[in-house]
Amino acid sequence: MKRALILLLAFLALSLPALAEGQPLVVDGAGLLTDVEIESLSAAAASLSDEYGMDVAIVTTKSLGNKAALDYAADYFDDNGYGRGARRDGVMLLLATADRDWAIQTSGRGIGAFTDYGQKVLSDDILRYFKRDDYAGGFRRFLSDAEIILRGYESGRPYDVNRPLRLQPPLQRLLAALPIAALISAAIAGVALFILSRGMKTARPAYDADRYVRGGAISVSRSGDYFLYRTRTRVHRPRQSSSSSGGGSSTFKSSSGRTHGGSSGKY
Repeated sequence: MKRALILLLAFLALSLPALAEGQPLVVDGAGLLTDVEIESLSAAAASLSDEYGMDVAIVTTKSLGNKAALDYAADYFDDNGYGRGARRDGVMLLLATADRDWAIQTSGRGIGAFTDYGQKVLSDDILRYFKRDDYAGGFRRFLSDAEIILRGYESGRPYDVNRPLRLQPPLQRLLAALPIAALISAAIAGVALFILSRGMKTARPAYDADRYVRGGAISVSRSGDYFLYRTRTRVHRPRQSSSSSGGGSSTFKSSSGRTHGGSSGKY
């Protein structure tokens, strides 16, 4: 009996972390997505969460009740056991359709990864989808942008005011790089052609005028150097500004007393 009780307690102890980390990463309470879209987004969110060791979740609801969007998101995150590790690392995007509210809340390592600056760039990028009711497209873009932000954070250089964040999908990044690659190729080809053309020219200019004078044909009785003019070039050096903008992440306390970061607004 005692042995059976010990085995039961051990099983429960092992099961609790699994339950805490097994929360659905896409919760469509507002009914904005099809089953296929939920399945696809859930798979992408799970892959991203596992790769970076923090929950990346999407939640929709019809109403916020009497709460502000950011408070609702933080409480939902805490009350439903989201977040990985001792610090409950994670980020959650919330949409509430009744008044078209949105919020991005962060926790644990997610606070450092998603700075205030990074959240502003991220929200500006995804809100254009939500404004035209393209919810699946906006959620896909959120996961894509979150991966870029998390990759920067893991490299030790999180995106902030001192490291601009430019969010483009892979295809756009490739297309944007093509003109630059074409210019570089054209420059290399131009230099190569110039070198080849120079090698084909055997005639060389003579800088000594004596070479063009036949012996005894001219006699120079007097020579000298005369100052003609002076060229002065002025270069403007702009003064460096001493002002600087702060960065990082602002935080607040949820109703459970835990620390969160985040931002919110209307779409």
